[in-house]
Amino acid sequence: MYGVAGAPHCRRHPAQARTAFYELRFANHSGGETLARQHLAAAGKDEDLLMSFGLTNMQASFLKEAIAVIAAGRHAAKWTYVHAFFITDPREQALFQDMQARLEHNLEQLHGMVNSKALQAFIAKSSEGSIGTIVGDMLMRRQTIMDFARATQQVSTAVGCQWQQPTSNQWLTHHLLLASARLQFTTNILEACETGLLGTAADVDASSAAAGAASGGSGTV
Repeated sequence: MYGVAGAPHCRRHPAQARTAFYELRFANHSGGETLARQHLAAAGKDEDLLMSFGLTNMQASFLKEAIAVIAAGRHAAKWTYVHAFFITDPREQALFQDMQARLEHNLEQLHGMVNSKALQAFIAKSSEGSIGTIVGDMLMRRQTIMDFARATQQVSTAVGCQWQQPTSNQWLTHHLLLASARLQFTTNILEACETGLLGTAADVDASSAAAGAASGGSGTV
């Protein structure tokens, strides 16, 4: 999984528990985006592996395209949690959470298809059952991944459209909300440190790191 493990544990205050949840999800997807971009930079080795079994350079390029979809999807997913933090309408929240879940499910499934171990396992299994070339099997796998990447990109775009604002005034409002979220996250974590509401020092460090990621710049949102 392109994510980070471990969850801040809030023992008492519900507001702190809620903040910790959104902090964790933001940090999880932020870490996942970083790992996906690292995978993208190193994907040449996996492409070489695919080409060694008969795919052309153009045919093997689908791998980087799929990983790029994961990176962009993780970027979109992390900022959905900043947006969701401010949703007060239960019906809107339920709809938005459903879209988040769909995006996250697709990202996990797509990662499961393109990570190096999965590709190596597929090649090994296909080679064992083949009496000749496995190019046909690989092309079918390529098409499956491309179709899933396209679907994932569509879900990512649909989710992003829920919180990316088209007009200049709305754009300003949106970014002010993001700035407010970053400030609120940081303030709540600092208060939790002072009052001892967070479970352990390690948990506090994890939450503080997430707040730092949020306040360090959103990239393109």
